[in-house]
Amino acid sequence: MQKLNDKVKNYCMQYVETRIAEYQQEYNALKDATNQETKSSMGDKYETGRSMAQQEVDKIGARIAEANKMKNALKGLPKGNTSQIKSGALIKTNIGLFYIAISLGKVVIDQQKIMVISPASPVAQKMLNKKEGDQFEINGGAVKIEQIIL
Repeated sequence: MQKLNDKVKNYCMQYVETRIAEYQQEYNALKDATNQETKSSMGDKYETGRSMAQQEVDKIGARIAEANKMKNALKGLPKGNTSQIKSGALIKTNIGLFYIAISLGKVVIDQQKIMVISPASPVAQKMLNKKEGDQFEINGGAVKIEQIIL
């Protein structure tokens, strides 16, 4: 399970770095297009086009910032053994595997389905600080924590 924890963390990091690279390419292309917009166009038409392009640049800039936050969160995950669930933990339950780090949803690694969830998610909030053998409730059903790997 320890190796699976490392694989999930590496998958998440690779996912985030890929997104950052894609957003950066899109950002650069839009920035170039905005800068190359000719000023020879007539007044308002030029300003409207430039304003719309700038809004897109700003949106992508926000996506880059959010992806960088995710990357920093992954870099800051603790390692080592723990008796309680915290960020960076891979948790085996009677209903499946969960990894608390960033919000990605379901991923498949080594033919195992893993829910990658943010520490702020409702499910993670129910799990945090619990120990092996503890239980919590999701949608009216009991979930038992079988193993915690950090």
